[in-house]
Amino acid sequence: MDPATAGVTETKRQRPLSIFQLLRAYPRERLYVHPILWTQLHLKLLGCEFADGGIFSTPPPPPGEPNNNNVRTAAERQTDTNQARFFAKGKSDCKWRSLVRLMGQEVFQKDKITFRYDSKIVANLPCKFLELKSSPRRTTLLPVSQLACLDLSHLERYRKIKKGRRRLYAFRPRDYSPLKEDPYMAVLLIALAQRALAAHQNKNRDDNVDDGGDDSNGDGTQMLLVTNPRVDKYLHVYTSNISKEFLARFEWPKLSPTGDGERKFGMVILHRRVEFEPYDTFRERFIAVLQGTT
Repeated sequence: MDPATAGVTETKRQRPLSIFQLLRAYPRERLYVHPILWTQLHLKLLGCEFADGGIFSTPPPPPGEPNNNNVRTAAERQTDTNQARFFAKGKSDCKWRSLVRLMGQEVFQKDKITFRYDSKIVANLPCKFLELKSSPRRTTLLPVSQLACLDLSHLERYRKIKKGRRRLYAFRPRDYSPLKEDPYMAVLLIALAQRALAAHQNKNRDDNVDDGGDDSNGDGTQMLLVTNPRVDKYLHVYTSNISKEFLARFEWPKLSPTGDGERKFGMVILHRRVEFEPYDTFRERFIAVLQGTT
């Protein structure tokens, strides 16, 4: 084989396929399922990878004069300790209310987030969705305007519901392990990125602004907070900077990705863990890991 031709062939082979092409290439795997039933094979074919960011410890106090906005009174620190304990051990609604208080934010809450495919909404994904509001009462500045929260103890129940409606698809728990790299983490981050991109495009449309194809305004860090109280004592923080090119694969699944740059057509998910205990310093660890996502 001509070396020049071999190089071109190899380049074509490495270029990612459209989602429709992937569905046709793996017909026996039954890849066309509700997003909550995604498996490790979905992540592999889409180029989704997890990176371990380790355990986040309590940061040292900043040098110099303390910021008055960050000084906590004894009463506030006791409240933070109580809220951290509720967050670690509480159930569902109480858990997420405690989280919001720890963040010092006013938020808009929903119990689901939508997932788009082929230019339409195809699924409502169960989770706790928080949209941070701009308010003078905000006590903490975070680099994200929205995030999703998930209690892993509910995930198995969600999947059983979908399994009952789609009997053709085998439910194999081994396809979703290990828990820290569950495909549903990637699904929720993609849904967050889709929502953020739609909000950005709507704002430009309302303001009659043309972004001129600038990718910087379309990309952004998405954040997912996960608890798994039956297994460990950590808050799991997942973040990913998802490109518009990757989101376009879901919006127009029949079109093959074009252009260069492997990162644009896949996603890397950074996984970090924050220890709940000691509770009296959990808020410092929590806020520090959130502010360090960019």
